[in-house]
Amino acid sequence: MPSLRDEASGREVASGPEAITEVIPAVHEETSGPEAITEVIPAVQEETSGPGERHRSKRAQVKADLTLTADITEQYSKLTGEITQAPEGRYRVQYRHLTTRGEWFQLMVLMLATLAASGAFFMWLIEPSHYPNTEYMPIWIVLGSHIMYWTIIAMEGLRLLNSVTLCWSAGVMRDPVPVEAPHTYKVAFATAFVPSYEPISVLRETLIAAKRMRHAGPEVDVWVLDEGDDNQVRRLCAKLGVRHFSRCGVAEWNIERGRHTAKERFGARTKHGNYNAWHEYLRAHDIHYDLVASCDMDHAPLPCYLERLLGYFRDPDVAYVVTPQVYANAFFNWIARAAEAMNHMFHSVVQPAGNYGRCAMFVGTNNIYRVAAWEAIGDFQPSITEDLATAYGVLGSKNAETGKHWEAVYARDVLAYGAGPDHWAAMFKQQGRWARGSNEIMVANAWKCLWRLPWRRRLHYLTLMLHYPTVALTWLLGVVLTILYMTLGTAGIDVHINQWAAFYIDVFTMRLVLYLCLRRFNISPHESPGSFGISGIFMSVLCTPFYSTAFVSAFLRRTPRFDVTPKGAAGDPDRAWHSFRKHWFWAAVSAGAAGGAIALHHTYPANMVWVVLGFATSILPFTMWSTGRVTNKLRSGSPKQPEINRSSLTALTVTEGAHADPDAGQNVAHPATGHARPGNLQPRLDSDARAVRPGLRVRSKGASHVRPVPGDSAADRSS
Repeated sequence: MPSLRDEASGREVASGPEAITEVIPAVHEETSGPEAITEVIPAVQEETSGPGERHRSKRAQVKADLTLTADITEQYSKLTGEITQAPEGRYRVQYRHLTTRGEWFQLMVLMLATLAASGAFFMWLIEPSHYPNTEYMPIWIVLGSHIMYWTIIAMEGLRLLNSVTLCWSAGVMRDPVPVEAPHTYKVAFATAFVPSYEPISVLRETLIAAKRMRHAGPEVDVWVLDEGDDNQVRRLCAKLGVRHFSRCGVAEWNIERGRHTAKERFGARTKHGNYNAWHEYLRAHDIHYDLVASCDMDHAPLPCYLERLLGYFRDPDVAYVVTPQVYANAFFNWIARAAEAMNHMFHSVVQPAGNYGRCAMFVGTNNIYRVAAWEAIGDFQPSITEDLATAYGVLGSKNAETGKHWEAVYARDVLAYGAGPDHWAAMFKQQGRWARGSNEIMVANAWKCLWRLPWRRRLHYLTLMLHYPTVALTWLLGVVLTILYMTLGTAGIDVHINQWAAFYIDVFTMRLVLYLCLRRFNISPHESPGSFGISGIFMSVLCTPFYSTAFVSAFLRRTPRFDVTPKGAAGDPDRAWHSFRKHWFWAAVSAGAAGGAIALHHTYPANMVWVVLGFATSILPFTMWSTGRVTNKLRSGSPKQPEINRSSLTALTVTEGAHADPDAGQNVAHPATGHARPGNLQPRLDSDARAVRPGLRVRSKGASHVRPVPGDSAADRSS
């Protein structure tokens, strides 16, 4: 076999057709690109001597084939199309339909069929002949039957409302037409950081990615909004040439009011308080920016982030532009993958529908906003879901220069990759906070906020905000109905079970077909084309107890507390009681209803089905978690496989080089082959925004794949 001498290391390595090589850029004082020093070493290959080994090798190859290639990543960064030249004269953002004429016709047929089936079922249900006959019944049976009847009607009415809102959103989806970015804007990039919750290694890679964003205008200032004024963060910022801000120790920027803290403009330990303090700092020091690009600290932007989005701000009425939320760790963590799949309807259908009224919801994960629009409303609005509250404030106000309402743009381009919740506690905390904030605005401020919006925006935000309340109410009404079934031993509606089943199956089938049809607009590069997104539906069901608790808390006006979603290794480990306490509560309710039915001899099979389903839904997350723990313990006797460091893979992109935290001392496993990799790896981005997942094979002319290695400089070790 011929050999190859590497000029960087001076050693000979195997080469030739039989060898698979890895090109490893060695990072020296942030050097990358053509001047980067690289090593060429042979990749470790598993021998395939027996049938079992060959079978495992084939499975590994399938996994490798399903991973992101550079072409796929570039494709998903251009979902709205190629950048076009801006027209002369006054510019206004242009939109086009997401669907072709044939796809639109197909959607219309499915939507009409879904609405017809849902409407027919509801009208059949409320026929007077189906009202329960309570003549000569005891008073408690009469009252219980009335409550049960109207509970059933309310549940099916909510399902009909969901069908209407889904069809409306699907029918008006739009994509903006991207145009060239202007060169005159002064832009800042900002990300907030909480040292006690978030690992500094993840922040480091996000800042490196931000420094690599391309902008033809003035140099982009990158800022870290540090809640803790951490010395390590300061040193990191100094090393990378990043500006550092902290409100720590400034009393007027850290208002503490217990559970009411989130309602303060400068609420302590809140995201909106951190950003608002930074805005005050900029004004006090006469630092002016036209636009601010922002990402969560665990979301790394692609180099083309600004190039793809700044062009929309040629329209003077555009207040902000947002992009979808995509999780890099969805590749190897099924909870993160399910969390991303849960967001399909929002990012792929509801947000594009917002472009119809130029009113897409502001999302704090990845965005660019116009500073003048924020100053007009007093910066970020105080809430535990500050993005939704701020969207209401901005879209309800007018541009003083043009006299028109501020507008928003949603671009489906995947321009940043981040870290999603990778364990149950983080997942439930994230979903519970989103539901709580949405329900709070819906209960307390919705009508006041909606009144200021034009009618199209009013309709869109009413549609958007109905999701969490309707899911929660359906669960709560189902629990009430089940308890009444079990205790009273009577049905709330007088229908034949076969007729009910026929209607219900028709409605369910039509809604499922419509959902699967809308999956073609999925923006996730992690899911295979034609996938059904079942994991997202499954996780939505498991999160329902948290949605219900959030709705009850908002309805009772209980003041919420702002919680930061833990990131990666900084997240709390799952615990049997704390992580699943709300599920245990609803499991106890279902078990109590079943016990009451047995004691009262009301164990009808049709009624017991709902009790069993409610109980199973409540205990399933704990069952899955505990089963996983037992399985891991049983496997501990076998040769230990390298564990994946989930806190580090915050983005998916790079070919030029990569950074690693030398102090981490952990290994990152190749998800397809299990080969060890240095810990805390974050991919870097190349100049063409083409990206690969760290350590995965790239389809190119050779059989090589890219593997990042840690730097060995003193500066790297110190950070």
